[in-house]
Amino acid sequence: MPDSFEEIRVISQPKAWAILIVLSAAIIAWGLWVYSIIPNTPRVHNYGALNDAPGQSIYSTDATPTGGTDVPAQIQLPPEAKSLNSTPPPSTTAPGGQP
Repeated sequence: MPDSFEEIRVISQPKAWAILIVLSAAIIAWGLWVYSIIPNTPRVHNYGALNDAPGQSIYSTDATPTGGTDVPAQIQLPPEAKSLNSTPPPSTTAPGGQP
């Protein structure tokens, strides 16, 4: 019976390290090559006025254009809703119930 079988081949430690280093260098070189080949594109982060329910988006970078371009209501207000423009009449009595 032979001392070593064909399936069990031992690679010397320096050769194993060399294979590992060459494989790692090849992957790094490929990544650097791809990085140098793909051009940078100009980035534009100005998306304009983005509508948001129920009003203008707070993430907009441009001012809302003037001239009657209000955002339409996207949902119907419930009947019990109070208008934001109406304020209650001022109280005629002082705190504590004294006029």
